[in-house]
Amino acid sequence: MPQPLPATDRLLTAPCSRRQLLQTLAAAASAGAGLAPLSAAADASREPAECIAPSRPGGGFDLTCGLASQALQAVRPGRTPLRTRYLPGGIGAVAFDQVATGRLGGPGTLVAFSSGSLLNLAQGRFGPHPVSAVRWIATLGNDYGVVAVHRDAPYQRLQDVVTALQKDSGRVVFGAGGTLGSQDWVKAALLVRAARQDHKRMRFVSFEGGGEALKALGGRHIDLFTGDAAEATRAAAEGLPVRILAVLAPTRLPGALAALPTAREQGIDLQWTTVRGLYMAASVPDAAAQAWTAALQEAQAAPGYAALCARHGLYPFALSGAALDDYVQRSLADYRRLAQDLVRTRQIRIAILKEGSPSCGSSYSYDGSFKSVRLPLPGVTTAALEEAGVRVFSENQLDEAAAFLDSLEQVPEIETVGSTVIYQNRWLTLREDAIVRADGSRGLYSVVEKSDFAVIAAVSDGELHLVEQYRYPVQGRYWELPQGSWEGESIDPLDLARAELREETGLTAASMQHVGRLYLAYGYSTQAYDVFLATDLSAGETALDAEEIGLISRPFKLEQVEAMILDGTIRDATTVAVLGLLRLKGLLQTAQ
Repeated sequence: MPQPLPATDRLLTAPCSRRQLLQTLAAAASAGAGLAPLSAAADASREPAECIAPSRPGGGFDLTCGLASQALQAVRPGRTPLRTRYLPGGIGAVAFDQVATGRLGGPGTLVAFSSGSLLNLAQGRFGPHPVSAVRWIATLGNDYGVVAVHRDAPYQRLQDVVTALQKDSGRVVFGAGGTLGSQDWVKAALLVRAARQDHKRMRFVSFEGGGEALKALGGRHIDLFTGDAAEATRAAAEGLPVRILAVLAPTRLPGALAALPTAREQGIDLQWTTVRGLYMAASVPDAAAQAWTAALQEAQAAPGYAALCARHGLYPFALSGAALDDYVQRSLADYRRLAQDLVRTRQIRIAILKEGSPSCGSSYSYDGSFKSVRLPLPGVTTAALEEAGVRVFSENQLDEAAAFLDSLEQVPEIETVGSTVIYQNRWLTLREDAIVRADGSRGLYSVVEKSDFAVIAAVSDGELHLVEQYRYPVQGRYWELPQGSWEGESIDPLDLARAELREETGLTAASMQHVGRLYLAYGYSTQAYDVFLATDLSAGETALDAEEIGLISRPFKLEQVEAMILDGTIRDATTVAVLGLLRLKGLLQTAQ
């Protein structure tokens, strides 16, 4: 358990000026350095040491330090227990900067990190420091994201949240540790996107750590918490009125969380894994770093480590040395792509960032030392945004930014100047649009409007259920995946998929996973379709409508289906596309 804070630590939570904060951090660094005055030959893991939790008490970093302390004590019973010290600021940014610049750290100082730390590092939120500015020691375990609500909230399942977001996404208040772009914010943004809403309108309240956010949820100051399972379950165990709607894991988790459904089970393709671990200052002697690595490896190999992880709500995940360095590099690349994808999805063309910031400077940036040292280079966030096609301006360039926006508005790619409905019936609308292209030339665009539809890949025991029916336009019977729409009716895609599967095959699925959304033929039609993977099937009666008379349904081995595609028996492009998507996502093999 964390020990009471010394006076220098308590000062960190009090309001103070930047100069006072730095003075306090310098004092804390001196105190930390004095914890373990080691010779090169000493075993650092057996000496008094501290674990920095870069947040306020109660969140995931606090949990990481607690786990490290108890795991080390199990294999080093005679050592002084590892002390937890809290250093909030920027969800880890202050601690990282202090360690990277040498003002904090030493052979007796470990610092907790998570996947969220790597996401912030990928976005330049930890200053101008490279990934090699610290020494990555070991991972301790895996955690998974959750969507949690107050115990008395009206939401009973994740789909209820999606429905509320679809009605008015601006009325649903998210809250978690971190700010715009943090991992908890990304989870919320991805959920809003899954509801097909614009996450620019999302209301997100930032807290300094998951513990503070969960207290706000308990007080009903926010509606949804998008943090991690371990911190949510710990809060519930401590008496906070917290109820988890979904775990963001690929499958149900074992142990205490086995009863909690995943988002995928509820038709929302949303996953988030959080890795928790420790780093040290890059300046730490090799012998000290190796001693800590060896001690943590020994602790994780001990028979009781899995149970200890479980008590902290984590699952064992051990990496160290070169394997951990590779993992960090891969994670940074993945997170950069995700951040850029969110930018592109939001169609952001312009950003206004603070000049001079190590992260955001557009024409110059400070080096992050707080010594007024300028660099003739853009900040790392600026560079990442420009790489994603976003024009960055500073607060001193508002006129230039306004002129750039004007130029965007003056030259749209294609402008619609008129529209005429040519034909319309209950199934489709054919319209003809008069357009003006970017070069000023005029033309006509014919567009077919049709209701969106659902496609269902129903899999059980290595077999895929197909249907065969007569397709009048091509005058033939063909095998395809169950699919359909309800023309002229507004219906949730998940409900549509369940209904179409039952009508055409008689099957009911206990699990319906939303795999993706594709366009049928966007060169001339607005029609799109949602793809679902149906598993845990039970048989029932079909309910065919008049247009499906003669439809038959039967299961095929997966290898048979692929052979039918190759020999031309299956000619439905939608079926081929869906099976290809499932293969690429590794879901068809999983379902076998």
